[in-house]
Amino acid sequence: MINEDFQPGTTDFRTLVAKVAATKPDAIVVLSQTGVAGAHFVKQSRDAGVSVPIFTDFTFVANTAAKEIVGSFEGVYFTDPAFGADERITKEVFARYKAKYGTAPFIGFHAASTYDSVMMLADALRAVGDDSDRVHDYLLTIKNRAGLMGTYSLDAQGNSDLGFVFKQVKGGKFVTVGE
Repeated sequence: MINEDFQPGTTDFRTLVAKVAATKPDAIVVLSQTGVAGAHFVKQSRDAGVSVPIFTDFTFVANTAAKEIVGSFEGVYFTDPAFGADERITKEVFARYKAKYGTAPFIGFHAASTYDSVMMLADALRAVGDDSDRVHDYLLTIKNRAGLMGTYSLDAQGNSDLGFVFKQVKGGKFVTVGE
């Protein structure tokens, strides 16, 4: 196993690709903040004949600039935040968004989590007024709240208990692994 870091603007990965290929890996994990540098690595790996499974996260496969570099994310595995994309309320909110902006939200979970965050803040302001300490304390009491992201609770640090879904790009679509 090898673990290599690279700078965000890196475009030449030939040396790293050769190093990785020499280890004969079973898989490659690519974590790239924007996905662009990682896309150069994936493209150069594929061009060099490295054909093992690639694992990444949603920021990589959702990045159109990265997709232009790679050409196709076909077969790539990634983690995607879980949210209620097929729930009635989510579909209604996204339909209103599309009606207003002419397109569906680019990254659904971002839109869903932003919507839920604004709704929670509005509830807090209605309940305790415009006092940041009281709003903070109110938000930490959220338990089993239904929203577009699903039903969740916040812990003492304000973290939710929502998880991720494991997916793969198949036929250009994001498909949950195991379906």
